[in-house]
Amino acid sequence: YLFDSVTCPHYFFEITSWFGFNAATGFTLAGTLFMTVGGLIMTCWAIQKHEKYQKDSRGASKIHTPIFPGLDIRPPEMIVEALAK
Repeated sequence: YLFDSVTCPHYFFEITSWFGFNAATGFTLAGTLFMTVGGLIMTCWAIQKHEKYQKDSRGASKIHTPIFPGLDIRPPEMIVEALAK
């Protein structure tokens, strides 16, 4: 399912696995901070890959989203440019 609707499903699985880890360990400050920062960085990478994929395929797949199925949530462009380098 995810491979048909998301450009970077491996990032989605990694974020959800870190959420599960944090749920199992009681959402410690370090674990939650690691999940949040890692999720932000992976979201920026996914947006960059998604936009390149759409440009290369001339927007052939309009049902894909960068990382979260059905949600096209994007951080501010300034953050994406800074973290995607």
